[in-house]
Amino acid sequence: MNFFPIVPINYLHPLAKISHHHLILAQWLNNKRYLRFYRKMVERGDVVILDNGCNELERSIPLEELVRWYFDLGCPDILVVPDHNDTTNLQVCCESLRWLEEWEGGLRIDLMVVPHSLKDLDGMVKFPVKYIGLNRIMEGYGRAKLIKEYRDCGKLFHLLGMHKNPIKEVDEVREFGSLVLGIDSKLPYRIVSTGRHIHEYRPYPEKMNMLQKGLPKEIVEHCKEEFKSYIEWVSHG
Repeated sequence: MNFFPIVPINYLHPLAKISHHHLILAQWLNNKRYLRFYRKMVERGDVVILDNGCNELERSIPLEELVRWYFDLGCPDILVVPDHNDTTNLQVCCESLRWLEEWEGGLRIDLMVVPHSLKDLDGMVKFPVKYIGLNRIMEGYGRAKLIKEYRDCGKLFHLLGMHKNPIKEVDEVREFGSLVLGIDSKLPYRIVSTGRHIHEYRPYPEKMNMLQKGLPKEIVEHCKEEFKSYIEWVSHG
């Protein structure tokens, strides 16, 4: 599995560039620096997921806009199908998959769907997609437990966000090997940008500001070293 870091726009080059795995927050693609950076990461051949913004916005950005960004970015590897934080989520995903299938004869994209309940998950494992994204809502059911239960469904899994512990949550799913694509999060950056080590996650740091700037040079260097070590640890243990 791999770590997909999420960091402020001003620290994409020194920090996110260390990784060859990325998750793009679609709602920030109107920022030209953000768009240019991830276009370069796609060109570099990195594994890139285009998220749909639902976690931060409560509702995904429109599918037509997501597809436009997908092409503007140079066609990243994975597109997260729109999901909604309500009981219509399964229906929204079905409609989105139907639209993608009909669009220009069908886009050849590896897709990820995101369940918000066990009912969603039971339905989505039957969808013609490659990935199931397990968000922090599903942590309430135990994401490692769910992967174990659904390991033979023919899908790969990705952990969307960390709940609390950047060490435990990786260790819990290591046994599933390549069945888990990776985990993305802002939490490691939030921890190390305070000068701490990633395992020193308590007390929990403040929320991340995507437009943050002004970190002292020594803190940026500390973040780089922590990211290098953590990326290596997540990938190889």
